[in-house]
This record gives sequence, C-alpha cells and structure tokens, in this order.
Amino acid sequence: MTESLKPHRTKIHLEIDLKYIEQLFLSLVGDHLVKHDEIFTDDFLLRHTKFRSFQEMLNAAGVTEDEIETRTFRTFIFRNTKFFDYEDMCKIASAEYFIKKLAFSMPNRQLTQ
Repeated sequence: MTESLKPHRTKIHLEIDLKYIEQLFLSLVGDHLVKHDEIFTDDFLLRHTKFRSFQEMLNAAGVTEDEIETRTFRTFIFRNTKFFDYEDMCKIASAEYFIKKLAFSMPNRQLTQ
C-alpha cells in the first residue's frame, strides 16, 4: 500500500476514573420519573417514526399523555413506528436516554495525544 493510501490515524490516550463511572452508573440505575419529551426527544422520534415531536405523535393518535397505556395507542405505535408497541419504544428510548445521561455526566477531560 502506498503512503498516500494508508488510513490516517492519531494516537490518543484516555484515562478513565472507574470509581467515578461506578458512582455515576449507580446514580442512574433504578426507577426514575422522566417527562415524555425528555425520553422521546425530537431526534429520537425523527429517527424512529414519521413524527417531529411526542406531542405531534399523540395528536395523530388522538390520545393524551394519560392514555398512552391504552390499546388504541399500542395499535397506533405498531402501525406508525418501527416499534412493536409502546413498551418496545420505551425500552429503546430509555437506553438512548441512559447513554446520553452517562455521556453528558462525564467530566470534560482533554484527550492527550
């Protein structure tokens, strides 16, 4: 392989404070009350549905936030999203929410080269 065709790579050094990560992880584990628009972000909905916001999806389904556990809404989710049902959608959204919380909670440290 000629020099010009070699992939460009940069050496980095990453230090991880495992005790901090453990404390952060433990603070995120368990039950949390999260607003629907925090877990079903506009970005999440644009990637997994044809809706731009959680409220737009509720309006299209003809339900309120108090009615999301109904059969009507479960059927709507199955027919109008990439998910089998509301619980399936919650699992994926929760995982993404957790990852973002974990990433944004990490101290902002510089990588050294």
